[in-house]
Amino acid sequence: MREYDVADAARCASAPTTASAGARRRGPGWILAGLGPSVAAVVGTGALVVVRDEPTALVLTALLGVVVVLLNLASAATTERGFQMWVLPRRGVTVTAERTSPYGKSGVYRYTDPSGTSHTYSRQAYASRIRISHHPDDPRLAVGVYPVVVRVLAALGSLALWAATAGLVYLMFRMGNTI
Repeated sequence: MREYDVADAARCASAPTTASAGARRRGPGWILAGLGPSVAAVVGTGALVVVRDEPTALVLTALLGVVVVLLNLASAATTERGFQMWVLPRRGVTVTAERTSPYGKSGVYRYTDPSGTSHTYSRQAYASRIRISHHPDDPRLAVGVYPVVVRVLAALGSLALWAATAGLVYLMFRMGNTI
């Protein structure tokens, strides 16, 4: 973690902008990763159920399919955010953000990037100041600096979502084969 100074600001302003792992935007690749496995499971199971001529099982397949699609999207989103929680504090620009909202658990914090532009970041915290890290090429892409324990728990939560998704996909294919 490092704080930026005037020399960093000049270096960031003159550096060529390249998209790194932390600056990826959600595009067609993210949608395919988030929806591909779940949609394949729904279509595959639906095809198996139709071939076996079980129209009532098709309703269950559609309901499970919605759950699998939502779980898969949640898994992809939490994985992306968890990845940012690990990468940005090490490779991004770390700054102190000042609270701008009234005090309470939920707060809006304002920080300034090296070019002097002001940005906001929302976080559930009581503190008047928090540390955040943002991407040097896109300061709007920011994440709070959390202790290692919190980052490990976030990674484990993401892994649990992926496991639940994979379990439901497996269950759907088993259902399609046994009907």
